Amino acid sequence: MDIADEAMKEFGIPNAKKVGPWDPAGASTDFGTASSQIPALIFGLPVAPADVAGHSREYAIATKSPEGNEALINASKIMACLGYRLAAEPELLAQVRADWEKVVSGN
Repeated sequence: MDIADEAMKEFGIPNAKKVGPWDPAGASTDFGTASSQIPALIFGLPVAPADVAGHSREYAIATKSPEGNEALINASKIMACLGYRLAAEPELLAQVRADWEKVVSGN
């Protein structure tokens, strides 16, 4: 089940990068702690060209660019869509929970 992919496709957002539970995130996060307790999703959208280093002045400037604003809006659309669907579709929430329980149990 991948409702995140469905949301990205629905809004025509092809460049979102999802990070799986055991994929390296490329940064320090609390994602592992959170995802061991609740179903979770981490994804990113590019706000700068790939050759711009994160946490650099150039990257900070890029976050305020039209592309950075578009990434912010697209991330908001994805999160809103997922939140709405999980709240409005109890059977979907139950399936996400069941899928998560399989992952954390190692099955």
